[in-house]
Amino acid sequence: MSIFISNRAKKNTQGYWFGLFVPILVGVGCSFLSMMLVNTDVPVSEFDYIDYVFLTFVMAGHLVVWPLVAWLLTRSNPSERFSRRKGAYMSLKLYVFWIAFILFNSILGALGGE
Repeated sequence: MSIFISNRAKKNTQGYWFGLFVPILVGVGCSFLSMMLVNTDVPVSEFDYIDYVFLTFVMAGHLVVWPLVAWLLTRSNPSERFSRRKGAYMSLKLYVFWIAFILFNSILGALGGE
């Protein structure tokens, strides 16, 4: 089946997926890595400074790093990497839906009393 797809289409598709998944993987990966490195065996009152840094990155990974990396990918030269920019814009759109999902669940949790 791949013999019917031109090399230019393959290259554009590869750039699109790169622009879409790199910001997501970097942001969420930063959150998950920090989550694994936090020392949760001790009470919060006994956390070291490094635990607070990791806890900050648990939330900042998908709230700050993901849109920052996507924004950096949209700043590329428009004539050279059009498909990569389209993927980065789609990543930003998915980020907006992700934030809306988090807010919606937070509001429902607050109203439900759970």
